[in-house]
Amino acid sequence: MEQSNTLGLYISRNSATAVVLSGHGSKPSVLACFTVKVTDLAEPSEYAQAIASEISDGLKSKQLSFSSVSAAVDCSLFTQHSHQSSFVDPKQIAQTIRFDAEEAVAADAMDLAVTFNVTKISETGSNVTIFSADRYVLGDILSALQAMDIDPTSIEPDVVCAARFLDKNVKHPNQENCLFTLIAPGACYIIHPSAHNAPATRTFLLESSQNNTATIAREIPMTIASMNTEDPINAIMLAGNTETIDCGELEERTSLDIGSIDLVNTAAANASVLDENTSSTDFAIAYGAALSEIKKSRRTDFRQDFMPYQGRKMIIQKCVMIMSISITIMLLAAGGYFQTRSVWANQNSDAMQEKLETEYAAVMYGNKPPNKKEPIAEKLKRELGKVRKAKSGLASGDDNSTPAKLSYVLACLNDPTIMARIDVEVKEINIRADSIKVVGSTKRRNDTLQLFKAINKHPRLTMDTSQFSPSGGRDVFTANIKLNR
Repeated sequence: MEQSNTLGLYISRNSATAVVLSGHGSKPSVLACFTVKVTDLAEPSEYAQAIASEISDGLKSKQLSFSSVSAAVDCSLFTQHSHQSSFVDPKQIAQTIRFDAEEAVAADAMDLAVTFNVTKISETGSNVTIFSADRYVLGDILSALQAMDIDPTSIEPDVVCAARFLDKNVKHPNQENCLFTLIAPGACYIIHPSAHNAPATRTFLLESSQNNTATIAREIPMTIASMNTEDPINAIMLAGNTETIDCGELEERTSLDIGSIDLVNTAAANASVLDENTSSTDFAIAYGAALSEIKKSRRTDFRQDFMPYQGRKMIIQKCVMIMSISITIMLLAAGGYFQTRSVWANQNSDAMQEKLETEYAAVMYGNKPPNKKEPIAEKLKRELGKVRKAKSGLASGDDNSTPAKLSYVLACLNDPTIMARIDVEVKEINIRADSIKVVGSTKRRNDTLQLFKAINKHPRLTMDTSQFSPSGGRDVFTANIKLNR
């Protein structure tokens, strides 16, 4: 299925037009267009099934593929009326619009599918165009299409889709000063574009026995008055079945400039794309329905009111569910694997630790292993290094050895900054396992204190206890020094 192709449907009481657009590039191209018709069907449900079957057969016969569908319904299937709302926020309008529609059409709101457009906003509120249709008729059409695997994301009024077509393909220099009038077999669509809000629209039926020129000339002034446009209307642009209109007479009766546009050419479509049963107006409406998928503009959607589209949402939910289940299974499998590896590694680690503790006690004369902060292997390496140094006569390299301790004390006593100021005589240095005892004398008490202060400054030595007393003109001291770890 082509992911960029979109199908637009225009469904009336006895026919349907389909247009397939390709969404490539800035402007979609028309891939195909055809119209199917059904007659002599009394029941609406029979009509819905027949039209859906004809559409499906037409798509299959032309081998057309698409990724999304939007539909428009004929003006004979809905009613349109204007309403003045005191709200300007569309969400607030939506909360009350159903009751306004019920009052306007004198029907039970539960039997209606209602949608709306805001055409003008002012300080006092907003002008709203309300569209209401029989929800059961639309439901029959939707169910019949879904049975043929055609599920429209939206169902909109035909005049809204026609306005979308004009907005996309027609750029008139004085667009807000003219009325676009599309003439179809049996109906007339009058559209006034707006730069800021939804276009103002009006539809009315045309009987085959009527004089179309006279009818449109009569309806145009009424339409202009009801739309209450800010800028005066000075032109009418005709499109569709204009061969039934006398432009000279229409211009004379309305006092407005009359122009015309070719709907097929404005869409850059080849006229050969349309089959013999398709009018240019039907083509434009079906094209406008398909544009709602490509432009992603706001929709005037009947379906949202009675059966919101769930197709894409259900697909996404199903994909998310499958992905969630798959990811959960993968995570459980990964968790189980790593849990097994962790248990196996812990078992090996415990066995090795037990073996190390036994061997440590054997080589360390029954001493307990060190705490967990120091690995047993590191402790054994240090002890082995001490033994090797002791055997090789290099024990002095140990910070706790007697030569090392002696060197710390001598470094303090021979410090030139001290000896230059202090007269020190050392009589005894006694090095013990956990302390160093120094016995000596200085010339005066202040020198003794200076010596003790220098010892405290050494990074490996700290004064523990001291004794001093004067004797023979000198200050005799005994200092007990601790070794910092």
